[in-house]
Amino acid sequence: MAENDLIEAYQPIAAQFEGNVPWMYRDARGYLTIGIGHLLYKPSDPAVTLNKAIKALWNFGGGPRHMRQSGTQALDFVQACTARKPGPSWKSVQRFITSVDTASGEIKASHDKVFGVLGIELPDESKPAWKTMVMEAEMIMKLPYGQRDAGGFFHCYNSFELTQDATDELFAHDVQAAIDQLTGEKWVHPDPKKPWEDFKTAAYPEFQGFDSFPDEVKMVIIDLAFQLGAAGLAHYEGGAFRKAVGQSDWMLANKYCPQPADAQAERNQWRRSQLLTASAIGKTISQGSAPKKTEVKSTTVEKPKVPLYMDQRSSGKK
Repeated sequence: MAENDLIEAYQPIAAQFEGNVPWMYRDARGYLTIGIGHLLYKPSDPAVTLNKAIKALWNFGGGPRHMRQSGTQALDFVQACTARKPGPSWKSVQRFITSVDTASGEIKASHDKVFGVLGIELPDESKPAWKTMVMEAEMIMKLPYGQRDAGGFFHCYNSFELTQDATDELFAHDVQAAIDQLTGEKWVHPDPKKPWEDFKTAAYPEFQGFDSFPDEVKMVIIDLAFQLGAAGLAHYEGGAFRKAVGQSDWMLANKYCPQPADAQAERNQWRRSQLLTASAIGKTISQGSAPKKTEVKSTTVEKPKVPLYMDQRSSGKK
């Protein structure tokens, strides 16, 4: 399966486990996240500031066409906040909710007032819109995280959200970057006796044969790299999984398959089932039988029990 097809097949699987939330929120570790598990900012990373992270997101893939204002329809915005307490001004918001005529959709509170009681500032034309996102990100990073309804809890604190096209492009970019980091080259300490082109070496030789791996194995590798990062996967538990992959021993890879504590049990089980399938196919080939062609499908994934916001987008705003 070509890489583009592989990424397309993997997207619904990642969305099952990571969620698909078009606005900024804090994930289970407290990191600022958006889209399908796209990490924007984590406090422990000194190289990335909120300003830098938000500006990069705003300019991704051609700029603001990827962002749209959320909550410009007051009814949609207020209804999105009815099931949670977004902050100390919740009583004020409740009063606005009770003033909504749900039959006609008439709102007796202005948009800016609805945003105001939630502590959210509407975009100011006198300053770049991405700076409004920075302000909101700073506020979001002060809020509690780990809620069961994580994506929904943070909805009320966002003035902007990603379009679906932007979510797709951002996801494809993240997965491709993980693959490139695993299979690419890295600079090594220069040897004055060698020409400059020899200063690079394979980042992780065990993953160099990625294109020839069974599709099931490819899916597991990109899922692990997507969650752990390329370096995190390569060195997980001393690199036992990486070494098993280098030997094309999928049964051994199943034995040492990483099982991060913050991954759902269903996700870890899916990874192992994929590796077991690859091992069985490999065994069939080695015995000289003609194996049936398998196709990796997202339907092999059991839906997680934890509710994930798969498609929470403002209605009619595309």
